[in-house]
Amino acid sequence: MVTSALRQAQYECENESSVTFQEVLGQLRERSSAVDQSGQFSKTNWDLLRQAGLLGLVVPEEYGGPALRPTQWLEVVRKMGRACPSTTLCHLMHLCATSVIVATGNANVKRRILPQVAEGQLTVAYAGTERATGTNFWALKSSAEKIEGGWRVRLTKDWATLAEVADIFVVPTRAHPTAAIDEISLFLVERSAGVESRDAWRGTGMRGSSSGPVHVNAVVSDDHLMGNPGRANDYIATDMFNLLLLSHAALYLGIAEEAFALAIERAKARWFPHTNSALADTSLWQSRFGAQSAKLAAGRALIQETARRLETDEGRGHLIKDALAGKLLGCEAARHTTDLAMQVFGGSGYNIGQRVEMLWRDARAGSLMRPSDEVTEILLGKLEADRTLFQE
Repeated sequence: MVTSALRQAQYECENESSVTFQEVLGQLRERSSAVDQSGQFSKTNWDLLRQAGLLGLVVPEEYGGPALRPTQWLEVVRKMGRACPSTTLCHLMHLCATSVIVATGNANVKRRILPQVAEGQLTVAYAGTERATGTNFWALKSSAEKIEGGWRVRLTKDWATLAEVADIFVVPTRAHPTAAIDEISLFLVERSAGVESRDAWRGTGMRGSSSGPVHVNAVVSDDHLMGNPGRANDYIATDMFNLLLLSHAALYLGIAEEAFALAIERAKARWFPHTNSALADTSLWQSRFGAQSAKLAAGRALIQETARRLETDEGRGHLIKDALAGKLLGCEAARHTTDLAMQVFGGSGYNIGQRVEMLWRDARAGSLMRPSDEVTEILLGKLEADRTLFQE
């Protein structure tokens, strides 16, 4: 059952006095350095999220979940991002992958899978990126093969968060080798059916995210083909993409907020006897802090307002410009603010094991993650120029 911790739940989004969520954040923060230094997915952190009922946030109530609205669970992502970015990246990708099952899975699949997700018994990953097309996720080279009673899915995905630990994978691919590269279908493939991850993750940042290639050689039943064959882009290039963009925006904004708080604290404490003043007393740093504070406030407002639009009919069925802009601004804020914090800390912050150094490395990942900044900029520019989105 969804725990009482989650029912306090709709959480900090609505109740800032939620002690339970504060305890979750405190434990994530306390372990974040150890997670980073180990370079391993934290089963301890995942168990904590399971116990708190946080792994089923997007599951509908009829399947045992709380069905939090985007405005709510994106706030959860932002605040968790301040505490432990690696674990939060795993969490948001699990939520996004689960949302695909909620939106496109048939009744049998939902009845079997979603209650287990709500209970925290199943971890879901989205395995979409291929070496041939990279962050151009709407065009895939791989394909499945129709066989009697089901499908043979034999392919390699170059990148998936939770690659080494997920129980079940949402896998986009073409349903036939002759299908156009953008005629994508969605398959649900359980690890036990034939999914392997043979390459250990050795990331520079986001070191606890268990990211990397997955190799699929599985036979799945017909009901594991989700949604309309060949029409997956109708969803994954619109509604799911909006969620993916905004959840990344929330994560990286959380990193920026944490780095900003550390920078302010350090600037107040960094005292210069020859001037009898702190770094925070100088007009140069006051100006820099003021400018960055405004940017962070703008990022929060953009994410919140765009998330509200996702909850209405106006926000469904198409790619939203502000979701693209939010991802760009969130990643930029993370890079810029961690650079700022590193300057405030100076050489002491550049030591491995310092929190500001971990955040600085984690912040670099956002611009590379699907969609990369360049692809995001191109898509936003196409929307502004009223051009066809997913064509070169």
